[in-house]
Amino acid sequence: MTISWWQQFDRNLRRSVPIALAVFAVLLSGMPIRLPGYALMSPAFVLTVVFYWTLNRPDLLPPGALFAVGLLDDFISGGPPGLNAAVLLAVNAAMETQARVLREQPFELLWLAFAVVVVGARLVATLLAALWSGLAFDLYSFLVAAGLTVALYPVAAWTMGWIQRIVVAQS
Repeated sequence: MTISWWQQFDRNLRRSVPIALAVFAVLLSGMPIRLPGYALMSPAFVLTVVFYWTLNRPDLLPPGALFAVGLLDDFISGGPPGLNAAVLLAVNAAMETQARVLREQPFELLWLAFAVVVVGARLVATLLAALWSGLAFDLYSFLVAAGLTVALYPVAAWTMGWIQRIVVAQS
């Protein structure tokens, strides 16, 4: 059975949702919010997207697209070129190795796994960015950013689960 051009377009559009969400997450994190120190303490929304979709639909997060999203994040945040791209690829690779085990776990354990991933990824990224820029490591900003990211995970996971059921599952 041959599918029409429109059906193929619809399928491809639905399959692009995780990458579109990753781009949206980067743009959301990079929004100029007029709060003192927000840029240093903004949640890592893109890590949430990569964690969720690598766990649930890894086929929809090709490494090349993740690399491009990471470069966009580097460009918007002003960080070292390639740093966030490498972090996203590392998180994706680590999650792919653990996805089969984690899929069977209760949400609380997934949340804990997410916390470990966020702390590890943000710690590496923050330390390397501090070395690159010559600035001191800011523990307070690191803890606030990681804490906000972890605290927002249940809402983000619920939202992406809803998107997966309504939009992506039909692809």
